[in-house]
Amino acid sequence: MAQIVMALVAGLPAYVIVKILNPGFFAREDTRTPVWTALASLIVNIAINLYVVERYGIVGLAGATAVSASINCLLLYIILHRRGWFHFTAKLAGRIARQCVAVAAMAALLWYLMPMMAPYYAGSVIERIWSLSALCLAGGGVFFAVAFLVGALDKDLVRMLTRRRGKAAETQE
Repeated sequence: MAQIVMALVAGLPAYVIVKILNPGFFAREDTRTPVWTALASLIVNIAINLYVVERYGIVGLAGATAVSASINCLLLYIILHRRGWFHFTAKLAGRIARQCVAVAAMAALLWYLMPMMAPYYAGSVIERIWSLSALCLAGGGVFFAVAFLVGALDKDLVRMLTRRRGKAAETQE
């Protein structure tokens, strides 16, 4: 199960980026292109599935899904770029690099904590829930703290989102 999840998670950035790139087409009333790129990546997914299912089983299927999501992401980006609708800027690259720093800090902490929590993974339901919750909270806390410190999060946006509703309503009036 862990291998399946790891294979699926490998495609997670592509899944997210596809959701970011699709509106670039929809805003220009081009709904066909995302459908065609999704169809192309589906065909690639099926072809990879036929090749890997006997060799790697369900883990191969999960990996094929991640690969096809990445292909869809690349196709969408290439088309947007060629049409002049989206350009990868240095500012965007810097933001991504800072987010990678936060992810690396979170991964390092989780890599350190997981063996310490190992005795609780096979314990009672309460111990398993507690250990998983502790890992999630620690990882999330470190990610957001480091992301805030290195500038991966937009501090103005964080302030706006954490403002109380009452104060927000007063400033609008």
